[in-house]
Amino acid sequence: MSDQLTDRQSAIVEFVERHHDETDSGVSLRAIMGSCGISSTSVASYNVRRLADQGEIEVVCDKKGRAVPRGILPARRKIDRQLEDLRQVHSMVRVQWCTLRHRWEVRGIPGCEYIGLTPSAAVDDAWQAVCG
Repeated sequence: MSDQLTDRQSAIVEFVERHHDETDSGVSLRAIMGSCGISSTSVASYNVRRLADQGEIEVVCDKKGRAVPRGILPARRKIDRQLEDLRQVHSMVRVQWCTLRHRWEVRGIPGCEYIGLTPSAAVDDAWQAVCG
């Protein structure tokens, strides 16, 4: 079993991340199907399960283990990895909510300010500028 993503799986991950960055909400299986040109629910479901098993996305479930509506989210693994990279360069890096601006901020990088609508967007911008 290979951990390499197929083109379809890469498209799904990119869509989930982009949707979350733009709306700060999860995505539904039907939205993935429409965005990625998948006509079969079972094919979309299979790919989402594979991606969740590989840690590329998260599927939020209720207490009974059923996926909740619009519960497909980007993996926290990416933001955690980027924060760790930033902390290698600047040990005091932190992400916090700015109530004045109603935005997330990455703090602790001297002379720089990174702001985003979501924590992942702010961290991604900071990571691109410092490590990318």
